[in-house]
Amino acid sequence: MMELKRIFLLTVLVALLCSAAVAQEYFPPSEDKTIVAILFVPEPDTASLPDLLELRVGDKFSSEALRNSIRNIFQLGLFEDVKVSWSEIGNDISLKFELQEKPVIEGVTISGFGPVSKQKIIATAQLESDSRYDETREQRIITELSRVYREEGYYSASINIYNMVNLETGGIRLEINIDPGEPTLLDEVRLYG
Repeated sequence: MMELKRIFLLTVLVALLCSAAVAQEYFPPSEDKTIVAILFVPEPDTASLPDLLELRVGDKFSSEALRNSIRNIFQLGLFEDVKVSWSEIGNDISLKFELQEKPVIEGVTISGFGPVSKQKIIATAQLESDSRYDETREQRIITELSRVYREEGYYSASINIYNMVNLETGGIRLEINIDPGEPTLLDEVRLYG
């Protein structure tokens, strides 16, 4: 009988701990909590990151200020993801911002570029080494390079971008393959009217 009570109490305790963890996951802390600590994991390279927060140690927690802070961090263009967790201790709260940086472009290889110089391709695509990479950028690069090739008279240029992840550093190496195709030539001009 005593053993059954222990198992029951242990089950209730585990259920309460699980529900507390779930509550933190889905519900923001109450607005009357005082912020006593703000942590960044990993520690960011940019010292100005805390200045982007609309929350400070000593302030009362605000859901709106938290949303604005996350938006400000994303607008830097350095991070793929920002997760915020918190720990409540009485009327105090500690915030932890978990940051996932965008990978760095470690190098660019361009092949088959034809009539357009490598320098113009790199400038058009804005692909300096050590800049940040995101997948949406690939389509913008293809669109811009297609425009450049059309201006040179190559309307059927084919542009493909491949990215390779360096498993040691987490950086990205881009390979841009361009087949300019044949130039479009003016065959005949007819004047009417």
